[in-house]
Amino acid sequence: MDNGQVEVSYFPFLEIAQALNKDPSKSSGRSLDYERAFQSKYKLNENMIIELTGRALNEVLDEPNPESSERARIWLNDLKDGLSVKEINDGIKQKKLSGQYKNARPDGDIIIALLQGYITLRRGT
Repeated sequence: MDNGQVEVSYFPFLEIAQALNKDPSKSSGRSLDYERAFQSKYKLNENMIIELTGRALNEVLDEPNPESSERARIWLNDLKDGLSVKEINDGIKQKKLSGQYKNARPDGDIIIALLQGYITLRRGT
């Protein structure tokens, strides 16, 4: 899924906020809007490494029943400390193909988790 996307090792928050006509100094706005805007132009560098922030799922996931959502299952089961973006995306793709996940997208849950403060990203080797 290249589609002319630019591979990045960061989240271009300011540019995306401006494209969405949102005030970048405020955290208002749905993470899903930012994730979709990101994916229309960018893709994450596959070598980036996930690090959990230690924040509780119900603290960062803005859904009515965060513990029972598909996103929560993905975050709890697939976003693991020390895994690369490629490893996580490959695992999520496999689970989507097997029917375990319906709405998962490459990079999508990683980006939303990053925006919600559940993970951080660091450069891999």
